[in-house]
Amino acid sequence: MNELLVQARDLHRRILKNPERKLSIIQEFYDERASAGDSETAELVLIILNIEMSNPPPKDPLPSWFLPLGLGLIMIFLAGLVVASMFGFVVPPGGRFALIALLSIGVGLSSSALGGKASVQGQIPFFQNSPLAISATSGIALFIITFVLGYNFYIK
Repeated sequence: MNELLVQARDLHRRILKNPERKLSIIQEFYDERASAGDSETAELVLIILNIEMSNPPPKDPLPSWFLPLGLGLIMIFLAGLVVASMFGFVVPPGGRFALIALLSIGVGLSSSALGGKASVQGQIPFFQNSPLAISATSGIALFIITFVLGYNFYIK
């Protein structure tokens, strides 16, 4: 049984060196053990192969185009605001909340497309006695940060 453990560790080491080729490494290892006449290890490798094939890695729930879409839309939106301001148009006070909400959603969506991570936690100092405490990471954090800052500096 000790030899079986040594062989399993060898297989594990090979997989760790190149995890993208996990299934082909397991199949190659099986071929090696079978041709060497080591039926016990070969049988164990078949079980491992069966387990790996029955549990594929989880797929990303979002399509690959979804995250860059947020970045693209927010860039088009902001470019439109700049062009409109060049022709003398301004956002009316009643539309500022919608502008900040849309900007916050766009920033939150595009954060994953940019590959960065952000986090925010603690009490919000803009409110009297800081009654609100938050903690968030990544896109949600950027949404909250953008919304709170936009509300306090642009709407108020």
